[in-house]
Amino acid sequence: MPARRLPAILLIMVHPATGVLAGCTENDEVDSPELDEAALLQAVLAYSESLSRVNPEPLLSKHSAMVDVWVAPENVAQYESLGSSSPLPTKFSEGTLIVKNQLDEDLQPFNATVMYKAFPGYNPEVNDWWFATVDLRSGELDEAGPDLPSCVSCHSDVTSTDFVFGLP
Repeated sequence: MPARRLPAILLIMVHPATGVLAGCTENDEVDSPELDEAALLQAVLAYSESLSRVNPEPLLSKHSAMVDVWVAPENVAQYESLGSSSPLPTKFSEGTLIVKNQLDEDLQPFNATVMYKAFPGYNPEVNDWWFATVDLRSGELDEAGPDLPSCVSCHSDVTSTDFVFGLP
């Protein structure tokens, strides 16, 4: 996605729950703020300290893997409302972080898929979501960005719930 050009300003944004920083510097013209993927990765790796698990037991995902889903405490009720047979339309707020851990045969997390609601205008085609996969054992991003085809193709089926699937 090409960067948008904005008028010269000094802009620094830090989300209070995740500590994710986006910013730009003062110039005649500057590129739009970018997400700090290193800060997002640290927030993902610390998921169990700041997020709440929304499923009481591991569950089988659409991708045939056992998973646990984690969201910020302030998003639990909103996320749980998506689990009904006909969820009401919703829109998650900027800074929302959703981490879905894939579990191995011993039910230990080894990989995570991540959605992070970025700032307005980040990627309007997917309501400003950033997607990633993280290797939890190595602590590294496997892939990340606003337009990962494997994520967008599936999540575009649930636009009324802000591209977010609920629990089955």
